Amino acid sequence: MDKSMPGDEEQSGEVVQPGATPEFDQSSYQYSTYYYLPISLVVLAGYLVGLYGWYRCGIAPEVIELNDVNLYAALFALGLVGGAMSCSVFLAKDANKVMYGESTKLPNWVDVFGYLFQVIGGGFTGLAFYLVAKLGIDVATGNTSATDLTPEAGWLMALAGGLATNRIKEFIVNLVETKTGGGKEAAGAAAAAGKVDKKPPVNGKDDASAEGGQEPAEK
Repeated sequence: MDKSMPGDEEQSGEVVQPGATPEFDQSSYQYSTYYYLPISLVVLAGYLVGLYGWYRCGIAPEVIELNDVNLYAALFALGLVGGAMSCSVFLAKDANKVMYGESTKLPNWVDVFGYLFQVIGGGFTGLAFYLVAKLGIDVATGNTSATDLTPEAGWLMALAGGLATNRIKEFIVNLVETKTGGGKEAAGAAAAAGKVDKKPPVNGKDDASAEGGQEPAEK
């Protein structure tokens, strides 16, 4: 290839910096504040489905005896409510930043699925938080049989687990990084240590001074 020929960057008149974060065209139809409407519907659906599932499986008059299936379904439903509560906070903060000009990043269709998965993940996190807490109580008390927790205590754990989905995820990530030797921090420290170069001594004087010795004075 002839080096005198202009490249794509020179023809377009744009200079592409290596490692720079790409900037997307926010004026495109893919980015719009109208995406807040389906996002709001996703969050609202999380509330409605979660509360209805909790009622049908947990406190409905038809539920004479709360068996394991109904209990776990009610826990998952309350986890959905917790996930929807967490998403509603994020949605309000993001919308306020855009409306008051603090942020120019508009939502897109990917954010709709992101909020949907966040709400669903809250259901699984709430159920997992209940199971882990129950197992921890069994281990702490030394009880070999399953500990009987009241349904109200389980519902509160599931709601808290769904509400703190991101915090639980950060806790798990930090725990894994600690068990594996620090993760990114250890890799960054090793990379930083590898960048330190020790210059070799130029002559014997530098060698002697590096060892803490001194040259004998001339008489």
